[in-house]
Amino acid sequence: MENSPLLLAHQNDRKADNHILCKRFDDALSCHKTAAELLLHAMQLTSVTRAVEALHLQYDYHKRQEDIVQVKKVQFEIHKKIVEYQRRKMTMEKKTTQKEKKDQDLQWAIFRTMEEADSLLGMLVPKEVLEAELSTSPGHKRPKDDRIVIEELHTLNTQLRALVSQLLAQLEASERQVEALKIRLRTYEEDDSRLPELPPLEMVQQYDFPAPPPTVFLPNKGQNES
Repeated sequence: MENSPLLLAHQNDRKADNHILCKRFDDALSCHKTAAELLLHAMQLTSVTRAVEALHLQYDYHKRQEDIVQVKKVQFEIHKKIVEYQRRKMTMEKKTTQKEKKDQDLQWAIFRTMEEADSLLGMLVPKEVLEAELSTSPGHKRPKDDRIVIEELHTLNTQLRALVSQLLAQLEASERQVEALKIRLRTYEEDDSRLPELPPLEMVQQYDFPAPPPTVFLPNKGQNES
């Protein structure tokens, strides 16, 4: 009983949940794949119709979980890139108001797309849960088919990747611009250091001009003779 496929599948299910909590998405994906294979093997060991149906529902659940884990992995990678972008942006020089607004709009577009992806993830619940809700809620609108939801998730992930690529491209362009400004500033400083020093100011040489000779007044002879 301890090594039965059903018990091992349940163990892998719990392991997958722990891996997701620790952000080990590849390990969680591997556990769900193993659980699905074990349930497929368990279906071959029984001929009871109800047991086969129950096992098949669990098998479908783990197959859907594989897609969900892949989406969560992509979202986590995108989230890390956004955090890294924001950290690097804090170390850069202040940008113009228009550039900052453009970055903010792009970030909001990313977050809105991620919220849409989360909303679609909520639709990927086990089929038996959906049927129970529909049976107890008359007039309730039936949710989208799983395949449609998964296709929309893949489309949203493609959009997220494109938005993040655009975000990183803008960051690299800004960094190149800042680096170019630093190079120009260093060039100006080096040019200033190569300018020759001006000679010290000299006092204007003063010249001593000779004083004019004294004026000599001679007596008037005509007046003396008279």
